[in-house]
Amino acid sequence: MEFIKPSSKTPDRLRTFRLSMLDQFTPPSSYAPLILYYSHDESTSNVKQAETSSLLKRSLSDALSLYYPLAGRMTSESSLDCNDQGIDFLEARVDARLSEILESPQVEVLTQFVPSTSEGSGGFLLGIQSNYFHCWGIAIGISISHRTA
Repeated sequence: MEFIKPSSKTPDRLRTFRLSMLDQFTPPSSYAPLILYYSHDESTSNVKQAETSSLLKRSLSDALSLYYPLAGRMTSESSLDCNDQGIDFLEARVDARLSEILESPQVEVLTQFVPSTSEGSGGFLLGIQSNYFHCWGIAIGISISHRTA
């Protein structure tokens, strides 16, 4: 696991992000999972996993500069500290083919493709897990704080 930080610093005037009244009613432990699947593309067959990983991390860092609250931490029930601490980024190898997973999806298996959002996760607002399959397919698991999203 590593932390991905925004590629540029959040300006001081944007360091505190106030949640809307409706968002404040959402339980702080509520996370929305999402899995994005990408099958093998013949045009990128010569691209190595390390290159894909590096590109994903760089793109994520750039995106966090625009969506800076996601790289911060919850400070109270009503606000976020946009402190650029970063997000959880994990990588996993899956001992299966992507087609096998998609043909017979099972909740127990799919939850392994999304980063954990346990109480001890350090108050992260966004976690991303990149899952690499034998067939060169990729599943990107996202866990985002419902309150922040």
